[in-house]
Amino acid sequence: MTLDELKEDLLVSIFGETGIDTQRVNFNIPDPNTRLYCDKTHISAALLEMVYNASKYAPSDSAISVEMTNLDGAISLSVTDEGRSVESDKASGLFDAFERGDSWGDSYQRGAGLGLPFVSMIAQSHSGEAWFRKSKTGTSIFRLTLPFAG
Repeated sequence: MTLDELKEDLLVSIFGETGIDTQRVNFNIPDPNTRLYCDKTHISAALLEMVYNASKYAPSDSAISVEMTNLDGAISLSVTDEGRSVESDKASGLFDAFERGDSWGDSYQRGAGLGLPFVSMIAQSHSGEAWFRKSKTGTSIFRLTLPFAG
């Protein structure tokens, strides 16, 4: 599938399944025709989980940015929100099962702490990785990288 097709799948899921209707989701895809050789269902679900997670922990009126690019020979799928970033002491366990971030944003958020471990498992099953970093402006960036297939 192409990155543009992945975007279309994600849009259908975001607006049809998650109830994220007060968030603005912005896309940056410099080369939408880049092909991604992957399990379409699992990669779409992992990216949706990253967007859903951003919507839960960022203020409800803030933007969520999804960027799909070629990064150092890999396909990078990243999600950035405008909320507070994860505290440093919580960052190392973000992709561990049953670990949850603090409940910041507009309200307490329910969850079992399995979303990001799912993203990591999907990334690993595609010989990729999932990771987090804090942006220069103090927001969270979650990234899924997959080997570039041409």
